[in-house]
Amino acid sequence: MPQPLSHAVEYYGTKNIRLIFTNISGTVQLLEVVTLQFQPDIGTAPLYVDHACGVEVPIGKGQDVVLPVTPNPLYLQHTNQFSVMVRFRTVQEVGLGAQQTETFRDCSYIIVGKPVVDLGQVFVSFKQPEDLHYAELVARLSARAVVQAY
Repeated sequence: MPQPLSHAVEYYGTKNIRLIFTNISGTVQLLEVVTLQFQPDIGTAPLYVDHACGVEVPIGKGQDVVLPVTPNPLYLQHTNQFSVMVRFRTVQEVGLGAQQTETFRDCSYIIVGKPVVDLGQVFVSFKQPEDLHYAELVARLSARAVVQAY
């Protein structure tokens, strides 16, 4: 898998990720769906971006697939590795074969940065010392949502 020319993207900015799939089998392959799995920031489930393809890959050839990705505040900031899962079928004389899946773990990354735009401020109040963690979390996510917490 080739890495993107520039890895940088801001929250809410769109990054086109270019992947090249090479067919080393003896039959034509039909790429149905490519899924990117990104790292979350706050201990939630991984973040998935699906892209329907419908692209045939000839025998011994490669095929480009470009997937747009728009990180939201739940994406891990800075270096965010992603895995790729592709669902495909073999093209046969009488139709398509059964769906198959291949996964490529940690094959590339994006670097997610804070957005430059500033839409204002929000006051974050907490009364109990044990709530400091939640106040810091709200402040961190607010900055990614282009609002500065104070």
